Amino acid sequence: PSPSAKQAMYGQISLSNRYNSDLGSSLKELLAKQNNIATENILIGAGSTEMLDLVLRFAAQKKGNIILPEPSYTYWAEAALFLGLQRISVPLTKEKKISLSALLKKINPGSRLIYICNPNNPTGTVCENAGLISFIKEASKKTMVVVDEAYIDYSGEPSVCDLVKENKNLAVVRTFSKIHGLAGARVGYLMAHTTSIEKISRLQSWPNGSTSVASLAGAMASLKDEVFIPESRQKNEAAKKLTVTELEKMGLHPIPSFSNF
Repeated sequence: PSPSAKQAMYGQISLSNRYNSDLGSSLKELLAKQNNIATENILIGAGSTEMLDLVLRFAAQKKGNIILPEPSYTYWAEAALFLGLQRISVPLTKEKKISLSALLKKINPGSRLIYICNPNNPTGTVCENAGLISFIKEASKKTMVVVDEAYIDYSGEPSVCDLVKENKNLAVVRTFSKIHGLAGARVGYLMAHTTSIEKISRLQSWPNGSTSVASLAGAMASLKDEVFIPESRQKNEAAKKLTVTELEKMGLHPIPSFSNF
């Protein structure tokens, strides 16, 4: 974590006898300003995995299926079967990219959710922004679309979160676990239309309340740190370039990555 984030977390330890309501609201205000949306478009939780879990349970209120690229970050979706949802897997292209057209073709009347991890984990490939926006507009007419932007800060691609202001069938998930270096602190958030946030938050026993005061303080300090994030991105690019160069010297051919791996 950034030095300022660690200092902020240390400073909140003595206040751990208090619940996190004030800090949660403050973090939502910062996130809303940064992403040009309203605080009502945001739900905070213990990492993006909790947010994905909530969306999955929201989708499972009606039985049907979820559509996922394969391979991708689908550990959170293991619970789908127990929730009564069938999983439909769609293979990546030969270039190890998510095929948006193939995903569209799999949508059927029973589809409740379609998931895009962008950049994708574990391949590091990215969906080009214009194509992704077109996909979201088309797919969301028929089912809920979830875009996982855990690695967006490394990609150079713009977020699609602006679309949630109008699109009731889009959810965008982010985390502080990657470029902010706060994986163990467990801070993530969901951005969606106000009506969707209102409904999904009912599945969280305490909306916005599952993250500690120390974690929230660290997340806010990291957001305000104008040096750490660019530095993290720069160091990651340097390490990635070194790794790719050495692998190529060995005769291997790494997939071009837009993530931190």
